[in-house]
Amino acid sequence: MISDFSAAIADADAVFIANPSSMHTSYLLRLIELEKHVYIEKPVGVNKTDIDILRTIERKSRSKIQVGSQFRFNEHLCSIKSKLRENLFGTIYSVSAYSGEHIKDYPYPNYKHSYAVDPALGGGVILTQIHQIDYLNWLFGPIVSVFAVANSTNILNLEVETCISYILVCESGLNITCNLNFLRRPKLQTIEIGGSECNISWSYETNELVFESSVKNHPHYHKEKNPFDRNAMFRGAIINFFDAINKNTDLVSPLADGIHALEIACAVKESVRARKIINIGG
Repeated sequence: MISDFSAAIADADAVFIANPSSMHTSYLLRLIELEKHVYIEKPVGVNKTDIDILRTIERKSRSKIQVGSQFRFNEHLCSIKSKLRENLFGTIYSVSAYSGEHIKDYPYPNYKHSYAVDPALGGGVILTQIHQIDYLNWLFGPIVSVFAVANSTNILNLEVETCISYILVCESGLNITCNLNFLRRPKLQTIEIGGSECNISWSYETNELVFESSVKNHPHYHKEKNPFDRNAMFRGAIINFFDAINKNTDLVSPLADGIHALEIACAVKESVRARKIINIGG
């Protein structure tokens, strides 16, 4: 085992950052200075100071930096994005998203000792499960403001937020209602989209995507359901990263998008504290 960082990455062309969230930005900075390509786990940082550092890195770096936002490679979310481009929904008037799973069921020997529940390491459900913020911004954004409240019942007696309800306001004027929590059994991740032409329901856990016509006297129902393969998302992200390095193709989840997701997450946290709407970048 190599315990010295410089020795470990000396001969590497690309490096994966998968340490606690609070350490992501500092290690990314070191790797970019060494001109390494980087796959960095989400979130890319934990606070506004990190955002400022990351923006400077993003502007100057020539390295390929892929953020571990593997849901961008989920086949059904990709299908939704394609349908959005095709304007299949007509006018979208409603989007709601839910993401909940119990922190005790995470693959840790003892969840109380994990980074996810340690505020000093960037824990809490907002940053740990920033995927929801990222893919909603990817599908419907840009997000321009947020309003959030925390559930006051801390049944796990943790020092981090465990249940958040929030509204994302898109530049288009669309409002997205969201819930994010560390408390639900069985785990559930869904999106419901209402449109003047078509409605969509997505369930990550059952790997189902349901299309339903919303046009009177023109009923239509279609379901996409495939065997669940969670690793397919990760394979897609890694293949995209290596293709970007070897073939100079575009990254699906570049650092700029990771920074924006972190900015939204920080705004959610600030909104909870301030009890008011927070503008992104404000």
